[in-house]
Amino acid sequence: MVAQARGMDRGQTEISRLQEQRRALANEKRALTRQLKNESRKRARLVQKSSKLSVPDLVQSLYIRQSRAADRERRAEERAAEREAGR
Repeated sequence: MVAQARGMDRGQTEISRLQEQRRALANEKRALTRQLKNESRKRARLVQKSSKLSVPDLVQSLYIRQSRAADRERRAEERAAEREAGR
């Protein structure tokens, strides 16, 4: 009789664990769906804005984005080098 009760406890624990896992996955799915919608909306806004720009304006904005990305990369490399020197 006691062995059966222990078996049921383990089974109930397993069920509870699986239910919690299902809830966690559902929450993660909702979060990912929300992120996907936000990125789609962001892309649509950018496409709409860019359709109103002239070619020189687009070239200039791409140049600015590239230079900012290069600056960020350079600063990241400098910080990494400082961390290495501090060790």
